[in-house]
Amino acid sequence: MKTPTSQANPVPEVVKERLAEIRFRGRSHSLQSGVLALRKLQNSFPQVWQISGTRASLLLVTGHVREAQAAIAEAVSLGMPDLALKFCNALLNRAAQGSAAVELHLKGLLSTSPGWEIAALALADMLGQQRRLVEADEILSVALKANPANEVCRKLLLKSAVESKDFARIISLIELGSSAQRSIPNVMHYTMALLSTGREHDARRYMLGSVDLWPKSSFIIEHVGELNWSPDERSFVCNKLAEIGGASGDEVYKSCVLALLNLGRDDLAADLIGNKGDLEGRSDNALLHAILDSGVASKGASKMPSFDGGDMVVVARPGSKRCLLIFAGLADRLQLPMPLFHRIIAPLDTSVIYLRDTQRSFFLGGIAGLGSNVKDAVAALRVRIDALGANKIYTLGNSSGGFAAIRYGLELGASGIMTSGGLSNISSSFMEAVNDTRATSVISRVNRSFAYEELDLRPMLKAAKPSPRLLMYYGADHAADKVQAEYLKDISSVEIRFIIGHSGHGVLLQLIENGKLLPVLSELMKLRA
Repeated sequence: MKTPTSQANPVPEVVKERLAEIRFRGRSHSLQSGVLALRKLQNSFPQVWQISGTRASLLLVTGHVREAQAAIAEAVSLGMPDLALKFCNALLNRAAQGSAAVELHLKGLLSTSPGWEIAALALADMLGQQRRLVEADEILSVALKANPANEVCRKLLLKSAVESKDFARIISLIELGSSAQRSIPNVMHYTMALLSTGREHDARRYMLGSVDLWPKSSFIIEHVGELNWSPDERSFVCNKLAEIGGASGDEVYKSCVLALLNLGRDDLAADLIGNKGDLEGRSDNALLHAILDSGVASKGASKMPSFDGGDMVVVARPGSKRCLLIFAGLADRLQLPMPLFHRIIAPLDTSVIYLRDTQRSFFLGGIAGLGSNVKDAVAALRVRIDALGANKIYTLGNSSGGFAAIRYGLELGASGIMTSGGLSNISSSFMEAVNDTRATSVISRVNRSFAYEELDLRPMLKAAKPSPRLLMYYGADHAADKVQAEYLKDISSVEIRFIIGHSGHGVLLQLIENGKLLPVLSELMKLRA
């Protein structure tokens, strides 16, 4: 494949980013939502022909010829060049013959046309709309290899790699060409990938080299708070977080407080909370107070050790006959870093086993260090639970961890299960039927790897004898979480609870903020208040 010489593209960076995002989301969203997103973008940038051109391409590869013609005419009026116009007209001629003819024509253009990069993106769009994601990524990879300067292809591949947690690929894509520049998304993705591949020193060095971006992103600061800094680095980092938090608006301020708490600097966190001042947008946050106060309440309790290679951490409670298994979501969190979450629940009279899913398989691929499938992982967990002296088992999970909390809870004979924004059916057929487009790449991979019977928890729950009590929490205004919870609502052992006015995914933070998490867990585990 020969790389043609292309003219400088005057498209604003923000538009390039948004077009890449719409193309990527087009794999999992309906055609209508993609076209609508492009129209909204066109309203903000009415003179950019590439937006209309992208809309025309999307309509053409999905067989909507008449609408595509109107989009082409609009793009021409805005200055679409001859090459792009010839490509669209050629595609128009094939569109009437059906999708197979369009796909064949696009594949032919990849090796013969000076506009092969346009063809590559159009073909990737088409394959993505048909949920042929592996083939779509292969096309984009070929295009990027032929022209490493093609930032659109790189960003689409990076989004796919991030969603599927392909860390080696994330690193190579970010290190490729101009993408090595430091930006907020690159810092977050690159740091995560370096940590996940054992390059912790490189992750810390990269993060320190990006300190000018810290005040601009609460997400970066969350990463900063979770790194294992050396003593000298920790001193600099904590002082920097205190400085940034003292001068920033609400979101960054909150993240700085949480990062300081996670790094063990309750003193600096307390100073920030106590001196929040009258900075615009700064609120008195009950969640921060609750976590800070929990450090006092949990003094003397066992602290959560770090994960060391495997995906399990055990915090024993000598003398307790209970064991609570906690399953993290795809981000390896419980809406908070796990050490901060443990501060909240440390007063409970129970041993705790924290579990994460670095394989990104909804724990269906087992648990690293315990077993490569559910059966083996459950057997290994039984051994750990017996060693703790526990005879009552409970599970808790957030998001994808909620799915695992139900599945493993059933296998282990749990007395009670609690989920926060938990999923109950992750089959592609169900997710598409209810228009649940979350974690598309992960869901697609899991569906290819496991039978349908492994993906739908409803039959398992109905068949369980006895059926454990299951509390399913979600935000009342989060449509996808509501659908997943109500899928199980007619099972007698299931109790659905929602938080009115909350539209976010998961509710653990709201329960902590309202002082209800410990009472709810105590109720589930039949502990004295």
